[in-house]
Amino acid sequence: MSSNSVLIFDLDDTLYQKHGVVNDDFSGMENIQLYMGAYDFLRKTTCKKVLVTKGNPSMQIKKLEILGIKDFFEEILICSTSEEKKGLFQQLKEKHPECEFWVIGDRIDSEIRFGNELGMKTVLLRKGKYAELVPKEPIEAPTYELKEFSELNSICGSPNSKPSGVSCGKTFLVDYKRGVV
Repeated sequence: MSSNSVLIFDLDDTLYQKHGVVNDDFSGMENIQLYMGAYDFLRKTTCKKVLVTKGNPSMQIKKLEILGIKDFFEEILICSTSEEKKGLFQQLKEKHPECEFWVIGDRIDSEIRFGNELGMKTVLLRKGKYAELVPKEPIEAPTYELKEFSELNSICGSPNSKPSGVSCGKTFLVDYKRGVV
């Protein structure tokens, strides 16, 4: 991974354990915790980091605030469908054509598939509700597969340190249908 890389992260079951912790009515959200190694990786990695997540925008932002990671992302993009997520991946690629893209997610049928279709490197974190999914087609096979978030360092290289308290730039909340919020 180079300084010219863009890391696109999913949120639920990729950066923290949602499955079995947060219910459909959002109860249990106060109990969420990042996977081991996620905070340090996000804090120390100096390349561009973008969060692309699907769900209720206010609830997704609340999760980021509880986890204390909102400021680690240059952009936060929230959509309501998986197909919109693919569209956001495409927009990011068009916005940064000179960059190498990595998609880190927990679903082979969305994040991994979409990243592969767009020529991005893909990293599957086998955690949460979709951990047992198996690829139905070669396009759903990830470039790399992890069982623990902390293994991401071995794929991307050890993150470069940067001074404590320095974020990666402005954070934008974007709702796919409404634009910048």
